[in-house]
Amino acid sequence: MHQLGYQQFAVHGGDIGAHISLELGVTQPKSLLGIHVLQVFAFPNSPEEMEKLSEEEMKRLHHMFDFQKRAGYLAIQSTRPLTLAYSLTDSPIGQLSWSADFYAVFGDTIDEVDKDFLLTNVMIYWITQTANSSSCLYFEDEQSGVTREKKLNTVPTGVAVFPNDFQSFRRFAERENHIVHWSEFDQGGHFAAIEEPESLVGDIRTFFKEIRNTR
Repeated sequence: MHQLGYQQFAVHGGDIGAHISLELGVTQPKSLLGIHVLQVFAFPNSPEEMEKLSEEEMKRLHHMFDFQKRAGYLAIQSTRPLTLAYSLTDSPIGQLSWSADFYAVFGDTIDEVDKDFLLTNVMIYWITQTANSSSCLYFEDEQSGVTREKKLNTVPTGVAVFPNDFQSFRRFAERENHIVHWSEFDQGGHFAAIEEPESLVGDIRTFFKEIRNTR
């Protein structure tokens, strides 16, 4: 961003984008005006904390376990990504079935996803033959251990939680992040930008308006 002429900027991200956004808060705090993410992957880390979980937090924990049951992709792409990559690169039907499964398994209002959008998304992966390179990040993340290091993000951070997505724990998220905005929605899944664009854009605008008013 500095090379583009922006000395300060704001970021938003979900999934890997959330990891990157929060990492920027650690490495580039003076450059960031604010961070808005869909997930903060912070958990109870001791038996004592597990025992003190509230009823609502226990529901979130069980939801996380259910979320993990649907994450078969992570098991193979974080350990043997090339085994799968050759098949996806060789077959457009294979790439379609693999990508469509994500929307079906992790989406909430998946029926609203436009078929042309889905096919365009799949074609971008297949024509550019990036099934491999796009999934290597899971392997690299697993081997690097970067996300397991404790670092403090001091940049004002907002979080939007959608019910059929990974449900972040606010008090654990606050241990390593400067949380100033937290929203809970009644509908939406992992692909909030596709499923609930108006809700997500509205929350992003609200968060950064709050940040602007405090500067």
